[in-house]
Amino acid sequence: SKEDIRDAAREMIQGTPMRESLVLPKEIDVKKFWATGGSTHAAENKVRTKKSEDSLLRFQLNNGIELILNQRNDLPLISMQMASSAGIRIENEKNSGIGNLLSEVWEKGPKGWSAEKTSSFMESRAARMDTFSGRNSAGLSATSLTQHLDDVLPLALDTFFNPALEEKEFNHARELVLEDIKTL
Repeated sequence: SKEDIRDAAREMIQGTPMRESLVLPKEIDVKKFWATGGSTHAAENKVRTKKSEDSLLRFQLNNGIELILNQRNDLPLISMQMASSAGIRIENEKNSGIGNLLSEVWEKGPKGWSAEKTSSFMESRAARMDTFSGRNSAGLSATSLTQHLDDVLPLALDTFFNPALEEKEFNHARELVLEDIKTL
C-alpha cells in the first residue's frame, strides 16, 4: 500500500546513516556554499570538515550524514547522489520489493508537488532527477547546470527527505510492477 511505501521510505531515510555526494565546478567556494545554506538542512547541522587523501572534501554533520564534495573544473554542472541503506537490508517476506516500488515513485517530487510540476520545473532548468533501488541501498540523484543550483538542490533534498508518493503515481507504478511479475 501507499502507507507501506511511505513507512519503508521513512525507515530507510531516517533509520540509517546516509551519504550525500556533490560534484561542484571550480567557481563555487565549497565551504561558503555549505555554510550559506547549500542544503535545506545546513542551518540545523554543525559541520566538521576534513580533507581526505584522495582530494575529496568530506563534511560530517551532527546527524551522522556524511557529505562528500569533489570539485571538478571541466564542466559547469552539479551532480548529487544521496543514498541510504535499503533493499534486502530492510525488506522481509512481507514487504519484499518495497524498495523497488519506492524508487518508481520517489523521483516524482516532494510532498505538495505533483509529478507534472516537478517534471516541468526540472525540465525548464535542463535538470534531471532519478532514483534507484538495489540489494543494499536506495537513493536519489540529480544533475543540473551550476546556474540552477539554488533551485535544483533544495528540490532534490526535499524530494529525498519528504517524497510526495502521490496515490495516482503509486497505483500506476504498482500496476507496472505487477505486470512485470506476471511476465516472468
